[in-house]
Amino acid sequence: MNIAQRFTFLVKGHFNALLDSLEDPERSLNQLVLDMEEELEAAKRAAAAAMANEDRLRAKVSFHEKDAREWQEAAERSMRKADEAQAREALQRVERAERQRDRLKKQLEVQAAETTEVRESVARMNERIGEARARLQLLQAQLRQ
Repeated sequence: MNIAQRFTFLVKGHFNALLDSLEDPERSLNQLVLDMEEELEAAKRAAAAAMANEDRLRAKVSFHEKDAREWQEAAERSMRKADEAQAREALQRVERAERQRDRLKKQLEVQAAETTEVRESVARMNERIGEARARLQLLQAQLRQ
């Protein structure tokens, strides 16, 4: 190892020691907790949006189920009146409503899974924030002594 390399290592070592002495662990941990809390708020907003979307999809599924029932009843009434053309039209609308309902149910399943995932993520973030706060309190207690 030549003198230039040794001098470089020495300077780097002193520079790193200086940076370590300037770093305030309490301030760093406090900033980490604040950042985590901001992320948690964003995750809560995402969870609320996911739940609202899930509710909207449920309402749409319910609407199309009701629509299909009503068209089915209209088809039956038309058949009782011997109006085959209206009965066919009503049955086509039943089929359209059921296809739409089935498509929305698939979307609802995906959305429900995403909502569950986001809720679990929020719970995990809450736990991590609690752990970070506990570490911060411990560090503050140690620094006071």
